[in-house]
Amino acid sequence: MIYVGSQQPQVGAHRAVANQDHEYLTLPEVAEHYRTTEATVRYWRHRGYGPKGAKLGARVLYPREEIARFDRELAEQTRAGDAA
Repeated sequence: MIYVGSQQPQVGAHRAVANQDHEYLTLPEVAEHYRTTEATVRYWRHRGYGPKGAKLGARVLYPREEIARFDRELAEQTRAGDAA
């Protein structure tokens, strides 16, 4: 990647990680997206609930497409609950 001026990411900064064709979110970003804690997102992963992450070394990254899929799933559940 080529960075210009202040676009270069800071080491340790919470930011989306770009990788060739995909963009991934970090655990803190996923927690912020769902307005919950990082511990809750970890628990969801443990239970097999929530967006599916990809383990990369010691880190778990979440593809934006997976976040969008889970958002759609939540919306469908909400609509189904409203119809009942």
